[in-house]
Amino acid sequence: MRDLYAAVDARDVDGLVARFAEGIRYRSGNAEPVVGRAALLAASSAHTELIPGIVHHFRQVWEKGAWAVVLADVDYTCANGAVVRVPAATVIHRRPDGLIDDIRIIADLSPVRNESSRNLS
Repeated sequence: MRDLYAAVDARDVDGLVARFAEGIRYRSGNAEPVVGRAALLAASSAHTELIPGIVHHFRQVWEKGAWAVVLADVDYTCANGAVVRVPAATVIHRRPDGLIDDIRIIADLSPVRNESSRNLS
């Protein structure tokens, strides 16, 4: 798990894509799921414009077979330079070949969105 999150925090798109199955299903909070590598990359690009930095601080990691659950505090650097920390839980599923085909993130990003919208006008 740590290598996956190191790629996320480094914004290593190639490193992330190499870990994802073509039909990956990604869902963050109550947003509609994003399905497929191309759709996930497009969504990630939009996210990077609003959130230029991200750092995960692990609290707990459980792995059992194909499933992993990660609890972390996540520092988001907003476009205005402010850093907002939010707790998050992520559920990850891997296929038998090791590629990730399902990611579900549970986090309230409203404090990040609120901070990101300040001082941008």
